[in-house]
This record gives sequence, structure tokens and C-alpha cells, in this order.
Amino acid sequence: MENVQSSWSSVTQGIYKAVLLYVFAGIASALFGFIGTLTGVLGAMESGNVEDVVSFGFWDIMDLVASLAVVAGYILFYIGLNKWRTIADANDATAINKLRIAALLTMIGSVVAFVPAAGAVIAFILNIVAFILMLQGYSALKNSTTLPEGAREGARKLHTAMVLNIVAILTGWIPVIGWVAAPILQLIAFFKVLNGWKAIANS
Repeated sequence: MENVQSSWSSVTQGIYKAVLLYVFAGIASALFGFIGTLTGVLGAMESGNVEDVVSFGFWDIMDLVASLAVVAGYILFYIGLNKWRTIADANDATAINKLRIAALLTMIGSVVAFVPAAGAVIAFILNIVAFILMLQGYSALKNSTTLPEGAREGARKLHTAMVLNIVAILTGWIPVIGWVAAPILQLIAFFKVLNGWKAIANS
């Protein structure tokens, strides 16, 4: 029993750390990309050379490093879910497997997104499929009869985060109100994702 608990703790803590890696690396990538674009535009305005806008500089390198860290995070997330599946109850393992497949699709989408034009479309489709699988997986885990209460509570938070993201996407199309509400909902969902996986890791 102690060995099982030790394995559970090791695996779920590893998953939580992987989530932290790809989440914060994603934020860093977006930030570096914005700074890089802004720096390029300001440099072009100052020098009068339009080519400065598309030049590859320090912030672009940082953006690339952060993007690779996102991919690494998803790889670790996938590995962690694969390990978790092997020590979970059969019904829970089925739900975890959906999360595992979703992680794989998201990871592929992150890589494919680097391909111009077509890559963005393929990544979008993969992310939608991954989103549906995650929603199904978390829904099953929050109703599990074998997971610890802390893990079920974590799954409930993760499921709620998915729903909030759906609502944020839909309300984002509403002028003015949606532009304010969507970011707030996404921010709430962001913290629920972190708290959800933390709850599972600490269960």
C-alpha cells in the first residue's frame, strides 16, 4: 500500500510540474513574441528600414526557446499521464487515457503550428479534438468511485476550467461585454487548471 501511495505521489507530482512548465512557458512565449514584434516595429520606425520588422533578434530566440519548452512540457505531461494510467483503476485508466491522447494531439499541434499556413489549420483541428477528449476525461474522473476525494475535487476544477474556456470563447464574440468577460473567464479557468492539478498531486 505504501509503495502504491509513493508511486501515486511521484507520478501526480511529476504531472503537476509538467503542467507548470507548459503553462508558464506558453505565457513566456506569448510575451517574448509580443516584445519581439514591438521591438521590430519600433526599430523599423526609427531606422526607416521595413526589414527590421521581420528580422530575427534576441526576443525571437527567447520566443523559440519558450516554445520548445512548451513542447517539452507536453512531452513530460504525456509521459506522466501514461504512468498514471498504469497505476489507476480500470475505469479511471480509460479516462486518463483520453487525457493522454489529448496531450499527444496538443503536443503534435504545437509542433505542426511552426509550419506556415497549413500548420495553423491542422493545429487548430487537433486542439479541438484534444479539448473534447480532455472534457470527457475530466468529467469521468470527477465522478470516479476509486480516486481520493482530493483528486476528484481536482478533476472537478479541471472540468470547470474547460467549461469556462468554452464560455469564454463563445462570449468573446459579443461586442464590448464579451471583450471584457472573456479574459476574466479565461483568467479564472487558468487558476482552476493550476489548482486542479495541484489538488490531484497533493491527494
